[in-house]
Amino acid sequence: RLDPLKNHKSVIFEVTYHHEWQLFELVPFALLGAVGGLVGAAFNKLNPLVCQKRRSSWIKRWPLTEVALVCLLSSMIHFPFKLLRSNNMILLHDLFSSCDEEYHDEICSSESPQLVLLYLVTFGIAKLCLTVITYGLRIPGGLFVPSLTVGALFGRALGFAIKVLQEFVGDAGVFAACGHTTQQCINPAIYAIVGAASVLGGVTRMTVSLVVIMIELTNGLQYIIPLMIAIMVSKFVAEAFDGESIYIEHIRLNGFPLLDTGKEQLLEEQTVSVLLGRELKVLSMTGETVASITSLLDRTLYKGFPVVTSQGEMLVVGYVRRQILKRMIEKATSDSRVNPRTPCVFSRSYAPQSGAWIDLSTYLDRSPDIVFHSTPLNRVVEMFSAIGLRYLLVTRDGKLMGIVKKKDLLEHLDYERVRNTSSTRGGQEDS
Repeated sequence: RLDPLKNHKSVIFEVTYHHEWQLFELVPFALLGAVGGLVGAAFNKLNPLVCQKRRSSWIKRWPLTEVALVCLLSSMIHFPFKLLRSNNMILLHDLFSSCDEEYHDEICSSESPQLVLLYLVTFGIAKLCLTVITYGLRIPGGLFVPSLTVGALFGRALGFAIKVLQEFVGDAGVFAACGHTTQQCINPAIYAIVGAASVLGGVTRMTVSLVVIMIELTNGLQYIIPLMIAIMVSKFVAEAFDGESIYIEHIRLNGFPLLDTGKEQLLEEQTVSVLLGRELKVLSMTGETVASITSLLDRTLYKGFPVVTSQGEMLVVGYVRRQILKRMIEKATSDSRVNPRTPCVFSRSYAPQSGAWIDLSTYLDRSPDIVFHSTPLNRVVEMFSAIGLRYLLVTRDGKLMGIVKKKDLLEHLDYERVRNTSSTRGGQEDS
């Protein structure tokens, strides 16, 4: 029999117990989701701050030293405790396991419940702090397993506390349903699974996909309702404090262009508003030479240029990328017959009858993405986000008015957002 996971299980964290959760447990499951949302929101605030501080401090010049110091700190925290000496995968397996299957004093002992709770909560806080520091280091590492571990520790703590309370109170009050079952009423391992999903949901803001991931990891289809409730509560709580996932935070921290269609509400603006005050550089079908194209490439950093019939008509013919222009000019200049006055044409019908000339028609995109000047700006945002566009040509009556790039659109949206926020604050002060 094949055993790729080396644990005699078909999935990595497969649960072999079939615990029937009680209806009253939906309340602590929802509470666990709220805790996961708070933890996720705190992580998404603290980690970018640590990463930003790392970039502006002296430690950025010594990345290997920083990694060594973090490893030393992590070892000093983990080694004194037997439960933490192994890697996170083994720790997750232990936290997801029932005490009937594998007994661990640190998480199962009923003789000293206060110590167990202290262990679990302290370990969870320590893991959270270490994850805040380590995510963003110059070493390969992910976020899923650390987030699952933090959530599993907090979830196991809550489940163990409820179990101790039920054993102390007995089958009375909210625990009356426990009198109708012959098995253990409260299983802390289930809370560990739900807690793991809650924290990961709070960090990444995933919903349906996260439920599927947890079911695939544990093979616990019977726990789909607790997982759904906890993950949705986690998402709502996290977004109430911080509406962005950790990935969005790091995209913005690194300065990458990002369009969030869910946050843009500029319904009344038209595309032409983005073009105001922006420079437009074009190439003509005829009249271009090696010197003129070389000069344009040297003076600008644009990734491409619209091609029009002429500077006077400005009728759109197509679009040519900067990289292709640069490569073709460099290749052509190696020919002794080419000089700075050699014509460059984008259509063979305009080629000169004699002398050398450079044919760029093969590299012309004759069907660029075009919108009218009156197109709603929200539609343009959707096109950039859904199709993954890099540019859009804006025309009016077939004539080119300008080109909208993703960076230009982001700058305009940020400006409008700041202006709307300022006007809203001013109106509130006046009232």
